[in-house]
Amino acid sequence: MMLKILFWMLVALNLTDFWLTTLILKHGGAEVNPLQAWFIDTFGNMGILVFKAPFLLILGYSVYFMWDKLSESFAKLAEGAIWGVVGIYILLNLYSLGLYAFMLHK
Repeated sequence: MMLKILFWMLVALNLTDFWLTTLILKHGGAEVNPLQAWFIDTFGNMGILVFKAPFLLILGYSVYFMWDKLSESFAKLAEGAIWGVVGIYILLNLYSLGLYAFMLHK
């Protein structure tokens, strides 16, 4: 159950990152991840989702259909890694929110 909650937290955090990145770009900011920037240059703002979707689809499939097949030790390691990614996305979104607020008051 916790894994499914973590997965949906990660989806929500990625959607928040998409929204904040779109706002920052709209106000003159730039994407600093060169691979993500290429996707944005190639596909527009939807490139953000094109870049993120495969990761989330693979993770979602793994959580919903493959998790029970993992060894217990690997499953614990993978769950810890997902917690780490959730933490990173929380920090990234807080940074982006602060950057956006700074851009608005500049």
